Amino acid sequence: MPKSPMNVKDSSLDEEVITTRMANLTCTNWVQWSCQFENYLISKGMDDLLDPPSEDVKETNKFKKKNNRALTLLWSSVSTEFEGILLNNKSSFHDCWITLVNLLSVLQLRDHGLKLTVKSNLFIVKYENCIVDVFKHEGNLFVSKLPSISVYRMTNAESDWHPTLGHPSDSYLKSLLAEGKIKGNFTQSSSCQVCQQSKITNRPHSQELPCVDVSFFKIHMDTLQINPPTRKGYKYVLVLVDDLSRFNRIYLLSEKGQDEEQIKAYLMEINNKLDIIPSYLHTARGGEFSSQPFLDYLTSQGISLERGPPESPQTNGIAENFNQTLLSKIRCLLGQSNIPIAYWAEAASHALLLLYMLPHKILI
Repeated sequence: MPKSPMNVKDSSLDEEVITTRMANLTCTNWVQWSCQFENYLISKGMDDLLDPPSEDVKETNKFKKKNNRALTLLWSSVSTEFEGILLNNKSSFHDCWITLVNLLSVLQLRDHGLKLTVKSNLFIVKYENCIVDVFKHEGNLFVSKLPSISVYRMTNAESDWHPTLGHPSDSYLKSLLAEGKIKGNFTQSSSCQVCQQSKITNRPHSQELPCVDVSFFKIHMDTLQINPPTRKGYKYVLVLVDDLSRFNRIYLLSEKGQDEEQIKAYLMEINNKLDIIPSYLHTARGGEFSSQPFLDYLTSQGISLERGPPESPQTNGIAENFNQTLLSKIRCLLGQSNIPIAYWAEAASHALLLLYMLPHKILI
């Protein structure tokens, strides 16, 4: 049986030092203590939610509390058993066996703004009014079954460029192979199950809109809402696409009101790097981009705001098309790895980097 990473005989450590050392392992697990009596979950914030230990256990030093609060230890996510330590009222250590399981920390859930409630035999986790997950009471724990996450680790010779580059179309990969920028093979989109499940869309509008002949003369904008919110509270994606070059940029937003400040920062960046001020900002006729201070700012910069007719998203087709491209890549990246959908922000950032690496049909 392997030993604990901490010295059991060191009695000079206090609770804060122990918790700090364990937190440095960057994990989010509860600890299930398994002694000769029964299994108990010891975690700050859970004292009132779980049944207290039996009288036999209370009489032992292994389950005594300090300052009437249970000691929380965060260990790495490893399915094994080893010797652990527990601090008692006299600041000394006692050996006991613990079993590590992949569980969440109540305190970290609360730190991320989640609401925790216990109803009947269910432990419910909510974000605002949305239920994020439900844990069923089993024994002395609340358990939720999650799908396994797939991780791809291949050498360059074994690489399948289709999933590696975020499931692009076959024509893009063929052009990269012809130019010698990549070597190897790739899966055809028609035989990729992830593509078949993630790229189902409506039939596109065939009519093309006129295009300008100067880069950053016209910028297409849209705000895309994605559910559920991320752990950091992001709910929206601000999309900015250049009309000619199709150069794109995204900004993650927690509120729609943040989009106007991000647009100002984007315009300032273009002006500083390229000495260009766009003449037009094109958007659908939505509620965003309509505050008077923002309109006054555009007027002061000599920028006109174009709005399409109501209920006609096809008039903002360039931004809408990029939305579909971004969403399909997010679905593919999450689908091939089985990562929970709440990590869509990380997938969106990675998808944008992949789009920068791939050619665009406008430029081919």
